[in-house]
Amino acid sequence: MQETLERAEPESTGSSETMVDQRKRRWTQTHTIWLLLVISLLPGAVIGLDREFWTTLPAGVRAATYLVSAALIATACGLILSSGKPQDQS
Repeated sequence: MQETLERAEPESTGSSETMVDQRKRRWTQTHTIWLLLVISLLPGAVIGLDREFWTTLPAGVRAATYLVSAALIATACGLILSSGKPQDQS
């Protein structure tokens, strides 16, 4: 038995270019978030591998390292939270 109706193509609400751009941006954003988290964990790896080296560093260097790590984690969290908001299409 032959089909009498043509197959309909699924319709999208937006153009295919915007979908590709959104996927590409989200892919890049995901990589950025992971990179920030991995970099923020590097001081912990240094401390775990060579505790004596870490304790010989000046207190200011250690405090600055902790603050940079905290800033990286806060930035990654901000990116995660902002990715859930709908983008304003102008």
